[in-house]
Amino acid sequence: MKACRAAPKHSMLQEYWSDLEVVEINGCKVLARPSNDTISAVADDYAKIVWQLQQIQNVKAQMQDVGKTYGLEEIRRDFAGERVLDFADDSDLTAVSRHEKVAPIAANMIARVTKLSAKSVLQYAKRPRIDGRNQRGLIRRDIPKRTSSHK
Repeated sequence: MKACRAAPKHSMLQEYWSDLEVVEINGCKVLARPSNDTISAVADDYAKIVWQLQQIQNVKAQMQDVGKTYGLEEIRRDFAGERVLDFADDSDLTAVSRHEKVAPIAANMIARVTKLSAKSVLQYAKRPRIDGRNQRGLIRRDIPKRTSSHK
């Protein structure tokens, strides 16, 4: 017999499309227009950028293992058209190449373009659990135990 389960409310298969469009003006990366949903757009871009920064670190480590160099030109060539290069400067890519932690780098990259603080970017990206998954605060502790009235 086949088990029937309710469909999840928020499917991870449905990908959110960020409306943060980044343009470069006089060497500075800025937003082309305001976002309709900044919180969701930042969360989506943060997840993509962190993953791509980790990929850059992995490729660099593998290239070093075989004795090859992996510099900024190679990173820009290999990740052309990816979201990470929309936000990254040379200093960001250099920091990632030195195997620094990618989470603060990604937060600073997005914060620089959106003019949010890095702390706000991290709050948007790592939102608290919702939809009843973390409801410890709702459990009432003041309900007395039932006692038997039978003797």
